[in-house]
Amino acid sequence: MALVERRRAAADAGLAQALHGAIHALEPLRGVWEPAFEAHRTARTELQALDPAYETRTLRTVKTASGLTVNDRSDPAVDAMLQLMEAQQQHEAHWRGEIVMRVPDFDDASVAHNAVLWGYRNRDYGSGAEVGVATAFAARAAWRDLIPEESVPHLQRIMASLLRFLWGQQKVQHLEHWMMSAHREVIALAIERVRSSWAPPESSIALQETRALSTAIDHAFAAPAGGSKFAQVRAALQSSDSVAPALVELRDEIEATIHRLHRLDPYAAADFGAWILGDLLTRIHAASAGPDGWREVALGCSSLYEAFESKQEGWFMPYLMDGFKEVRESGGQDLFAQWSGSVL
Repeated sequence: MALVERRRAAADAGLAQALHGAIHALEPLRGVWEPAFEAHRTARTELQALDPAYETRTLRTVKTASGLTVNDRSDPAVDAMLQLMEAQQQHEAHWRGEIVMRVPDFDDASVAHNAVLWGYRNRDYGSGAEVGVATAFAARAAWRDLIPEESVPHLQRIMASLLRFLWGQQKVQHLEHWMMSAHREVIALAIERVRSSWAPPESSIALQETRALSTAIDHAFAAPAGGSKFAQVRAALQSSDSVAPALVELRDEIEATIHRLHRLDPYAAADFGAWILGDLLTRIHAASAGPDGWREVALGCSSLYEAFESKQEGWFMPYLMDGFKEVRESGGQDLFAQWSGSVL
């Protein structure tokens, strides 16, 4: 009997592994090939039947230092609201399963999909990892010949700011497929625009503006001649008379450039805004990881970035309008969502 049970367990384990592989292979196909949709649903059902330990996730109560309680289920109104939200998310998670990475990633959509999903799975929002993730995926896009090697710095900056914005809009309990689809489209648009407008010979009207502002930022944090460079940067940044006016001037110039470009081409303004914010994030990341003398550089760039943080949605609107177009037209309901919703 024990031998039979072991063989049955081994068979179930082998079947589960095979089902995982099938689900992974069918994931990118089910939206474009009808048989893949049915096969994916069947494989998910069989896999869940083999997993008796399957449990839905719940939000945890969080108590802040100030005494404020978030997700406190002792409050009936809060508990009812959370149950409504969780019912929808758990329903989708149960029928669809978790979103998986796309392998291989030969096209814009696959690279964009993996970049967005990477940050969600690792909770990278606000962690300072945006620059590293954007750098890795920009380099991968070049390796896949999606963009020229010379365009990697441009995509890295634009992607870093867009990813930070998108990761901040995601729910942490379950990443809905409609949201994943829209966010993927936003990043795929960025890759396509870098390939078409930011690759030699660059045709983007925002390019010269980014170069000019990047040079101005360099000058704002440049040390005067003589002495240790790091010591002079520290001294310059500690002097409000020398730094504060420069930061205010930079902020005003960036906003004026956004408005000027928006009159010419809203997408160019969005590209410029994403590039500049990504450049600031890159400088913050480099300065934070550098010697002690660079800490004030990180603080200065952080204050400049924070001045624009509330304006990102307006700046990125061309990307968001096109990226969320399909979601707006369908209400976030694809064929699977319509079917699963009917059995909820």
